[in-house]
Amino acid sequence: MNNKLINKIIKPLYTIVIILHMFFFSYAQANQQKNIVGVLLPTTGQNQRIGNVIKKSVIMATYKFAPTNVVVKFYDTQSTKSGTVEAYSQALKDNVKIIVGPISSKNTDVIRSNQTYGIPILSLSNNTDSASSGIFTTGYSPQSQGAGIVRIIEYLQRERVIAIIPRNTFGSLVESGLSQAQWGTITNVYYYDPNKYNYSNLIKTIVEDRGYYNYDAILLPDSNPKNIKILSSQLSYYDAFNIIEKEQDKKIFLIGGLGWDKIGETHKEPGLLNGYYLAHPKSQKSEEFNQEYKKLYGFIPPYIANLAYDMTALAIISATAPNPQKKLMQEQGYKGISGTFKMSSYGNVERIYDIKKVFRDRTKKILQVKTNSR
Repeated sequence: MNNKLINKIIKPLYTIVIILHMFFFSYAQANQQKNIVGVLLPTTGQNQRIGNVIKKSVIMATYKFAPTNVVVKFYDTQSTKSGTVEAYSQALKDNVKIIVGPISSKNTDVIRSNQTYGIPILSLSNNTDSASSGIFTTGYSPQSQGAGIVRIIEYLQRERVIAIIPRNTFGSLVESGLSQAQWGTITNVYYYDPNKYNYSNLIKTIVEDRGYYNYDAILLPDSNPKNIKILSSQLSYYDAFNIIEKEQDKKIFLIGGLGWDKIGETHKEPGLLNGYYLAHPKSQKSEEFNQEYKKLYGFIPPYIANLAYDMTALAIISATAPNPQKKLMQEQGYKGISGTFKMSSYGNVERIYDIKKVFRDRTKKILQVKTNSR
């Protein structure tokens, strides 16, 4: 066989071998360099609806922020504790660098019991009791809302405050945040069953006690818009805001939390007129996100989708760092579409709230306050 024929056969084969070698080397190298962000969501089971709403926002953040060396991978928690453990275990087997989710405190607690240190977790829960070193509860917590309400009390210079608190987990956590108030400021707390929608006897008791407590503010931090509407209207109906004769120069203010923001057109609720409340900071970016989400999926998402978008973006940024957890806790914090926030080493999150006042034709931001969950 002459040399020309050999060259004619060998050269193409050699070229193919080189190409294949480069392909498999590049493929192996690429896989070796992939940084996996695990996302734990209930995409099946009783919570699959909200899980899939959140999943869409995670996909949006992935397309926006993920470089070629970062992969975002979903793990179905199946809306159960056992499913959460299974999803978490599989994520660890896949060598994830950081985890976003789960969405509830009970499932976050399950992970905490099985936690592998060194893999940071950005839980979407808002219960800081589930936080620990390496597990960040990133939602606007009830404790943080309680602390934010204290900032409103201070801004209005209220000295004798009563609180109307739902008798549930949310209520007890808000109350723990209210403990940041100066001693003696909150003079009494009234509790109610949030599943009963007639509170007339409770409101009558509050009005009867007015002369004794001589309150100058009423706290109404419920998270349920229906309860807020009923309670505020009954407070107004039974004249709970009337000033006793010797205090005519004073005003009694109604003060609330993020639940007021869920009402929508808060200014159209007569019982909330002239009240002050906490609100999620609104920004051009959050509005743009909501409109883009609606364009893609046909509806404006709930606030947790904004939160998930931010936490996914943060996870993607942190996944490529030599120490992802250290990156998460950078001193200057982060500014996302869900507001400005800063992580601490104990898993709680410093947040900024808007304080708004309710006028007859609108609500207006009065100032911003910074709070810590603990």
